[in-house]
Amino acid sequence: AHRGEGERTAELVLRLGIPFLLGVFLLTALLFSSGYLVQTVAVDKESKIIEVLLSSADPNEILLGKLLGLGAAGLIQLLVWGAMALLGVGGVVTYISTMQVAFPWEAILVAPLFFTLGYLFIGSLMIATGSLGSSVAESQKLTIGWAILAVSPLMVLLILLEEPHGPLGRVFSVIPFTAPLTLMVRLSVDPDGVAFSELALAVASLILATWVAIRIGARLFRVGLLLGGSRPSWREIARQAKL
Repeated sequence: AHRGEGERTAELVLRLGIPFLLGVFLLTALLFSSGYLVQTVAVDKESKIIEVLLSSADPNEILLGKLLGLGAAGLIQLLVWGAMALLGVGGVVTYISTMQVAFPWEAILVAPLFFTLGYLFIGSLMIATGSLGSSVAESQKLTIGWAILAVSPLMVLLILLEEPHGPLGRVFSVIPFTAPLTLMVRLSVDPDGVAFSELALAVASLILATWVAIRIGARLFRVGLLLGGSRPSWREIARQAKL
């Protein structure tokens, strides 16, 4: 009896813990890479390195170069972390396979895809607004809003765990800011309840949002790189960026 109760407790912990850990894992990698992206741009502005870069490259080229370069580094980091985690919990995976809780392989397989799309979307917004700051601290303040939107699924995690395919989960799955983390949780809890059309719609919305974010972000980035001293009003920035 004690053994059965212990197994049920373990199953409950695994059912709730795995989606949470996978979601946090993805979110940490995404925000860490995006945050480092903002920091490098701010440091380049403070040290005047950006002026040297602008003498030999277009602002759009600098934006895409930083996005792709640091994004590739972040993806490699995500894969390395994932491989180390799987090796480290090999015994746990074997134990899980003997229980009624399936290991969320579907979520793990799509994690690199959603990391890449989420990073390009969030990263382009963060680097654009972060470039408007005159220091690292100011750049981080300007980008905190994007980070809050990305972590918002964690604020309703209990609802997503109890009703992964409910109205909230389905709506969050198509919003570019919340789609990566929400789908990771839903695929971890009940992958059979996530239709292929939902995944396709989430990917399409992220691709479209990324395209728009990069186009707008490139204009803000161009203005931000040339800003010096105090930051002008948002209306003036929008006018210079021709938004």
